[in-house]
Amino acid sequence: MHATDAFDGIDWHNSQSLQDFMASVKPLSVEEKRIIVDAAARVLADHYAHLPHKRMAHGFDPVARLRSLSHSVQDLATETCFHSELVGVFAELRDLHTVYTLPEAYASKVAYLPFQVGIATDAGVRRVIVTHVMPGCVHAPFAEGVQILAWSGIPIFRAIEKLARFTGGANRAASQARAVAALTQRPMLRLAPPDEMYVEIEYQAHDGHRHRTHMDWRVCGLNTDAHVRHKPAAPAPAHSLVLALDDMGDALRRHRKTVFHPKVVHHETHGHEVHHHEVHDEHPFEEGVPTRLTQVRAWKGMLDGKPFAHLRIRSFNTSDPDGFLDDIAMLLQRLPQTGLIIDVRDNPGGLVTAAERLLQFFSDRPVQPMRMEFLATEANLKLCQMQTRDNPAMSENLSRWIPSLQRAQQTGSVWSSAYPMTDVNEIRSAERIYPGPVLLITSALSYSATDIFIAGFRDHRIGKILGVHANTGAGGANRWKYSDIQTLLRGERLTPGRPTGLPGGADLRVAIRRAVRVGIGEGMELEETGIVPDEVHHLTTADLLEGDVDLITHAVRMLRAQG
Repeated sequence: MHATDAFDGIDWHNSQSLQDFMASVKPLSVEEKRIIVDAAARVLADHYAHLPHKRMAHGFDPVARLRSLSHSVQDLATETCFHSELVGVFAELRDLHTVYTLPEAYASKVAYLPFQVGIATDAGVRRVIVTHVMPGCVHAPFAEGVQILAWSGIPIFRAIEKLARFTGGANRAASQARAVAALTQRPMLRLAPPDEMYVEIEYQAHDGHRHRTHMDWRVCGLNTDAHVRHKPAAPAPAHSLVLALDDMGDALRRHRKTVFHPKVVHHETHGHEVHHHEVHDEHPFEEGVPTRLTQVRAWKGMLDGKPFAHLRIRSFNTSDPDGFLDDIAMLLQRLPQTGLIIDVRDNPGGLVTAAERLLQFFSDRPVQPMRMEFLATEANLKLCQMQTRDNPAMSENLSRWIPSLQRAQQTGSVWSSAYPMTDVNEIRSAERIYPGPVLLITSALSYSATDIFIAGFRDHRIGKILGVHANTGAGGANRWKYSDIQTLLRGERLTPGRPTGLPGGADLRVAIRRAVRVGIGEGMELEETGIVPDEVHHLTTADLLEGDVDLITHAVRMLRAQG
């Protein structure tokens, strides 16, 4: 094997201070703010698939709240106040598909601190510990493994609870998991800039003594997945219309990959074909298997003298599902066939068709795709009518939903009939590839298309599910951009790089079709309910610092118990 080293990290010391960044941003005018708020009210009233459920379940009417805000934007003292207020309205929906995306000046940036934290549970005691640090950016005794005690004077678990209110997580597990991530990483795609320019951190070092340190927020650009295979130079303009993706979760994944995860890449030559794979922290179980998919990692494991296979899928976001699935099929054939762990923790979703078609690789039963339904409004009826079978701007035909949307205008039905996004024939064209038992590992940051994958895994009885949290992220929808909706309603074709139509390049995303389960979960919604795992494994200190050693041991034993 021939290896070259490449460092793609962010230079902490040369990144911009939060104070300097905020001073450089041109503020929106009162009228521009009102345009954004009014657009948000319209898109929710006309297109938001979960609106009746949110009103009934939470006693919260976001449309009325936004209309009230439209009349008071001039009273908000600062730019940050406006963005925080609007982000807060959407956070109350508990739906990460339906969000306000900040203007371009913010959306491509991340405010961050030079370390990462996680919650470890050892002998029933929960602690917040530092899991990663940027080299050269912190000073001893602050290091990986130290325990965080307080955050700017607030006890750490209380600080997490306060932040959880603004994350938009669909359930308690999801809100807390997102708050832990947002403590040190704030993608300003969907989160307002931090209110404070710096934080004071109290921690307990490895010597048992308490210390305090001061850290400034810094701002850097958000890396793109420039090397993700199967991403064409000019992606189809309608790609975003068939996504089920948590944009902020995807931003967190990309930022972590750049800042905290391994920077060394090996180039391995087999004949004339070059395979690229990241080198990750080693732990006692693994032997890596090279792959060309940067969002996928595969390895062969050994526990108690017996082999098992492990497949980590970090994202389903691909614009070439055929190539994505072909590569995974080849990986599965190179792994031990005695048992497979599929790990989709923190996977923010992506292309629904890629996620659903993958299920057939692990099942002899015919896989049924999940069904989707529109909110029954005149605006959604018009949207479907504007799209025709020969319209190249769309990758699917929406005419199936028209008759039920028309009937709803007379019958008062809340939703349209439900139809799948994924062509059942595309699923059935695949066969079971992996013959052994399969187990799935999930987290509360597994969301969107990944929620759909997890639900399909459960509903088709493919195997057991082990969660590191008590629930998945619970996002069951296909989301569209406001700008795409407006383009299609005007009868125009989607084109890459078009302006959003909102001031400053701000945009809105909305859950336009809600997912309805099939199989043993027939008729159940995914939104807010998510999937409860068969067993829960609370991550330990060893998991966080030593490569998931306790989690993998738990997963392998569950895998072997199921056959």
